[in-house]
Amino acid sequence: MRISYSSLDTFLKCPLKYKFNQIDKIEEEKAKPTVIGSFFHLIMHYIYEKDITKISLQEIEDFIKKEFPNIQYHDFSEKIHKKLTQEDLEFILEKTKTFYDTNKNKKTQTISLEEKFEITLQDKNNIHILSGIIDRFDKLQENNYEIIDYKTANKLSSFNQVSQNKQLSIYGLGILSKWPNITLKNLKFSLYFLKHNEKIQTSRTQQDLDSTKEEIIHQINKIEKTKAFHPNCGWYCSYCGYKHICPIYKNEYCSSKTKEETKQLIEEYFKIIEEKEKLENKLDQLKTKISNYMKKTKTLLVKSNSGFFKINPQSTETYNWIKVREILKPLKKWNKILKVDLNNFNQILKEIPESEREKIYKLKKEKQEITIQVTNTKNIQNGQVKDNIKNPLEG
Repeated sequence: MRISYSSLDTFLKCPLKYKFNQIDKIEEEKAKPTVIGSFFHLIMHYIYEKDITKISLQEIEDFIKKEFPNIQYHDFSEKIHKKLTQEDLEFILEKTKTFYDTNKNKKTQTISLEEKFEITLQDKNNIHILSGIIDRFDKLQENNYEIIDYKTANKLSSFNQVSQNKQLSIYGLGILSKWPNITLKNLKFSLYFLKHNEKIQTSRTQQDLDSTKEEIIHQINKIEKTKAFHPNCGWYCSYCGYKHICPIYKNEYCSSKTKEETKQLIEEYFKIIEEKEKLENKLDQLKTKISNYMKKTKTLLVKSNSGFFKINPQSTETYNWIKVREILKPLKKWNKILKVDLNNFNQILKEIPESEREKIYKLKKEKQEITIQVTNTKNIQNGQVKDNIKNPLEG
């Protein structure tokens, strides 16, 4: 199977989106955050293609202002295409300036931008090809190298999250495949969070890369075996360009009248649920008060014109299990009843010597368990008597 990293990631997030994109070949509408993220990547490519140590900030800003009017995104709420705002432009200029000021004097050599790669993965009798594109690949000082992937997410990942990032591990496999003279110990793996102007640099072990290979093969096999591509719900849904054909969000694209009618039904349902919970809580409170009164006064029956509460005493056998253990352990029988299963215990009693069995019988004690029977008089009249047993009381 031939698959790209982005397609693999799409399947992990939402199998149905994978189907729309890779199997059905339906073009996806781009949400605003996605479009801004792509534009930031274009800006970074331009900066390093021109050489960040030689290009001026003014040149970069001119490039941004030239390309900016061409950018459009899909507004899913209004279901129309829109252009980015002046506020968006100012935000992009500000973040770009911060990035430029931070990195313009750093001594690194950019080896490649948007480097394409392919990895061959052997799985028993099958060969899979995984492809991807690396944002930037640099040569650092002391013969070290660095993979850099740009992120425009609002949330800054932790060091541990970046250390476990599968995308970077896959990129590492790609680099080592294209440049076998580079060793893993000299390779750095970084995510650059442009909105925060923070770069988090990590490393990988051979075990990390081997584990990533196994996981990729597992996911590819899963894709190949999948017959029904079901949708998943998550934070990524807000940016998805297939919402208008997704069964989860289908109602949002129905007529206003249908949506309103459905909304009213849902509101009515949860209102009844809320009322039901309040009534159930009230019933539990009333039952507890009545049960406490019966227990305190040792009354077996209380009634009114509407119905009655009756206590049904029940006896169950129990033992002093600490003492029982002292007897059974030397006989190597204790392990058989570690979960204190009464059926197992009764069977063991038949297997041990009579003298020891008598010792255990002396440890037996009765445990009183009380249940409350609640009966509605109307049900008796209709021939529908039910025992509603809740909140057992121990005497």
